Amino acid sequence: MLHMMVSKSANEISRGQGKWTLSFYEPENREIILQPTWPMVYAYLYQVDGIHLSQLSLDLEGTGSLCLGGGNVTDEFDDPRLDRDVRHFCLIYFDDPPDGVGVTLIRRDHLFDPDEEGYMCLNITCGTDIPLYMCVPLPEVLEAFRYFFHTGRRSPHLSWED
Repeated sequence: MLHMMVSKSANEISRGQGKWTLSFYEPENREIILQPTWPMVYAYLYQVDGIHLSQLSLDLEGTGSLCLGGGNVTDEFDDPRLDRDVRHFCLIYFDDPPDGVGVTLIRRDHLFDPDEEGYMCLNITCGTDIPLYMCVPLPEVLEAFRYFFHTGRRSPHLSWED
């Protein structure tokens, strides 16, 4: 459960800091929604499956962006510690204006050691190798997006790595 105090609505945040943009990527197609509502963002997050929809970003002009990829595990990956029935993602936050360096959400369950060799392949259109400890399950992704949407900031309740 997300423990936070929300003092501003998304409209108040957008008026004070810039405009919200939700972008999502399907094979050979990019869609953009201006000023999305939280139910819209939430619904699209559930559609990211690594096949039909593999990338999504939520941008707050003048503040930053959450960029999500993944949604499934490729058949080549086989690690008994990872539940294949749970969708996994890579989530990176970028400041706006971008400084070229993103901050990546990491698993809070510490199931995988950051120094551990091994990568999990997430289908992000063409497939990308992601370190195991950076492959986060959907509930953590939802928490990160919810906090960002309602506050305009990265959640301090989650683990992030520079």
